[in-house]
Amino acid sequence: MILALLAIIPGTSGARDVNVGTENVIIKSGEEVDDVSVLNGNVRVDGIVTGSVSVLNGNVTLQPKSVVDGDVNIGNGNVGVKRAAILGGNANVANGNIIVAKGGLIEGEVRLITGNIKAPPEAIEGERSKGSDALELVDVGELGNLNINVGLPSWFGISLAALLLGIALAAIFPHLFRAFSVRIGDKPWLSGLVGLSAAFWIPVVLVLLVVTIIGIFLVPLFLSALVVAWFLGWFGFSYFLGSSILRLDSSKRLNVIFAMVLGVAIMRLLDLIPVAGHIVNAVGALFAFGALTLMILNERGQERSVSS
Repeated sequence: MILALLAIIPGTSGARDVNVGTENVIIKSGEEVDDVSVLNGNVRVDGIVTGSVSVLNGNVTLQPKSVVDGDVNIGNGNVGVKRAAILGGNANVANGNIIVAKGGLIEGEVRLITGNIKAPPEAIEGERSKGSDALELVDVGELGNLNINVGLPSWFGISLAALLLGIALAAIFPHLFRAFSVRIGDKPWLSGLVGLSAAFWIPVVLVLLVVTIIGIFLVPLFLSALVVAWFLGWFGFSYFLGSSILRLDSSKRLNVIFAMVLGVAIMRLLDLIPVAGHIVNAVGALFAFGALTLMILNERGQERSVSS
């Protein structure tokens, strides 16, 4: 949803843009597109991308003989470059891995925050911001599963990790999630409106950073901030769902945990239903970004009032 709004920004070539929310994208062999932007989905390039590929919560795979002329920007996902594939720009990844098979090539720089680089040294022509001691030769087979949907065993593992993390966050920061729930429930239309506005400006800022010499170095940090905001928003919306159903006394820490567990369980169960899960995640992201933005603005307003 967020990155998909890059559609409002005109491309630099005659090829079409591909802007998608919550689904996978395949650029077929012989097909040529400009920019590709996806939220909560994977991108597989068999053809040519003349612009950049931007993905939040998903993987990007360059198949053999495919080409991406611009940058690949990923938040919470992996980039794989297979044999005879070429990434002409930079690889900017926050919370993920960069894997290049023998015969693959990244002509630009590699900027990585939280993750590993696995590639033959000659496969990366530009500078590497991290992982020079973690370089290793990678067989093409290690890239084969990047675009395969998550199976049921993996779903259980992810769900268990989400439950444990949700319990920990609710136990440590109960006031944060109470405030989150109140902010969404008090004026949901306002959270949605602010979230929609944030969804408009985030891709604009990302594009401005990518096209500027100084800003390009801030792209990994910007993507990292988006990943953190998305995780907080996801758990905040999960708590909102759980607390709306249970309606327990939120002043008690244990009740906050119960509501979080129920909300996370609902969100993970909905994830098994493709359409419903995508819709809930998109709506949740919209309200979560709005509520989080309002909370930050409200906190700053209170600080200014105290200082004055």
